[in-house]
Amino acid sequence: MRIPELQPEVKMTVNEEVHMYIEHLMTRDVLTVTPETSLKDVARLLVEHRISGLPVVEDGRVVGVVSEADILFKEQGAQNESTGPFTWLSRGGGSTAKLTASTAGEAMTSPAMTIHASATAAAAARLMIEQGVNRLPVTADGTLVGIVTRADLLESLVS
Repeated sequence: MRIPELQPEVKMTVNEEVHMYIEHLMTRDVLTVTPETSLKDVARLLVEHRISGLPVVEDGRVVGVVSEADILFKEQGAQNESTGPFTWLSRGGGSTAKLTASTAGEAMTSPAMTIHASATAAAAARLMIEQGVNRLPVTADGTLVGIVTRADLLESLVS
């Protein structure tokens, strides 16, 4: 009697199951600000829309991203290197110029990390982790077409 060979169990990772593309995960109706937008108005938009950051756009091009961290960095004021309640925020490129910022253009992180709509979710996740960012403006031909966040990537895993 011959014993049939068992087929090995195939285990697939999330990345191998389906390639999810940014164009299917991104938010297309993106709230933006200009470099001239006051930080007070930026903060108001963040709170009203329950978001943590906004692309800063000039002539249809993403020139930076302004986030809660950028605003809080300014609000902490001048501190010694290792003191202050918001010291952890300065790890991502805070500068003394940001301490006096009054507009999105002065406080934003620039250049913005962006991703193309045809990129995969895995590529976006890798870029977010490597660069320590929570959101990526999505571009096509250099123009803003959407935004993808860490939350969008997580939602794609459970849907």
